[in-house]
Amino acid sequence: MGVTVTNDDVNSERRRCFEDLWSAHYGSILAFLRRRLPGEDALDAAADVFTVAWRRIDEIPVEALPWLYAVGRFVLQDRTRTHRRQGRLVERLSDPSQLPGGALAESEARDVDWEAAFQSLSPAHQECLRLTYWEDLDPRQAEHGSDDPREPSVPQSVPLANCVLAGIVE
Repeated sequence: MGVTVTNDDVNSERRRCFEDLWSAHYGSILAFLRRRLPGEDALDAAADVFTVAWRRIDEIPVEALPWLYAVGRFVLQDRTRTHRRQGRLVERLSDPSQLPGGALAESEARDVDWEAAFQSLSPAHQECLRLTYWEDLDPRQAEHGSDDPREPSVPQSVPLANCVLAGIVE
């Protein structure tokens, strides 16, 4: 009679491997990230590293720590790119000449808290502006429709989002 291996056995083995990995290396990975990121950001980045480890648990080499450090470097690079893109988006949104159709006169744009204005937009409008200004996509390129049929598609939403944004800061 052969040995039967069930999915529960495999999943419990994977979970045990992950828990061992976490116990052995979480402190080292967190210290590595804390030397490069402020407080909560380091905790979030460590969670990202171990999320990747969980998804790729079957691919982790026996010497796991160097592999985890490499994942940590990728997480740091991703965060750097994200912060850079966010900074460019805020710069673009704070420059009225970057808004299509000159949505705001320069004199109206001087003392605007653009970040607060942007955060007050609906998630759909925020995404439309991100796709066009942050990702440098033409509204036609970004056309993908919305998961919510009540939300307009991107080409309709970009001008609408600009108008909403202009209305918020008036």
